[in-house]
Amino acid sequence: MAASTNRRRESTLSKLSCSRCCGDLFGYLLRLRVSPEELEQRYKSREIDKFLEKDKHAFRRQVSEQIAILCVIDRWGD
Repeated sequence: MAASTNRRRESTLSKLSCSRCCGDLFGYLLRLRVSPEELEQRYKSREIDKFLEKDKHAFRRQVSEQIAILCVIDRWGD
């Protein structure tokens, strides 16, 4: 009983390591197909996305601060 469990576990681990290896190989082959210009464009695009995300968070903080100030002014006027 224990031997068959060990064999199943080894088989599962073997399949997982194989799929991980094949996935890495597949990713490597895809990168070979991509031109240096396309890689540079992807990098620039990721940098722009990061900048826009930071800008969006800053904008949300400013809006929340302004709303908080307006609430305080509204309560003060009552």
